[in-house]
Amino acid sequence: VMLPGMQEIGASLGEPDENRRQLVITAYLLGFSIMQLVFGFGVIYQTSHDLLKKIPVMVREIIEGLEKTRFDRAHFKEYADSSLNFEVVYFVQDPDYNIYMDIQQSINLSIFERFAREGIEFAYPTRTLYFHRKTGEVHG
Repeated sequence: VMLPGMQEIGASLGEPDENRRQLVITAYLLGFSIMQLVFGFGVIYQTSHDLLKKIPVMVREIIEGLEKTRFDRAHFKEYADSSLNFEVVYFVQDPDYNIYMDIQQSINLSIFERFAREGIEFAYPTRTLYFHRKTGEVHG
């Protein structure tokens, strides 16, 4: 969703995170007064259905509680190899890169704190190995 007066900027090289950084830097250099930001995170597969439904609401509350932000959306995006992934989109209503970084840091720390309180664990790459007792073969 683009706000009136915004222009879409594209970056086609690099990984998705690099593209997002490039978008922010380009928006900053071009002097846009509003930046659209996208970020994601993953939680472990053992997260309950009820908590999965609460996560977008928690993130919305965090972002809406900050000045110079406008929440757009938060969704359970996908099932990944080692995580249940969420995607979040919000707007920073200031072109200052330092303000954006302060806001993103505040969001990250607030999510970390809220998840710890709720018992939600962030995912990290994992792999399960199964050992066959008789042959010693490893599967996984």
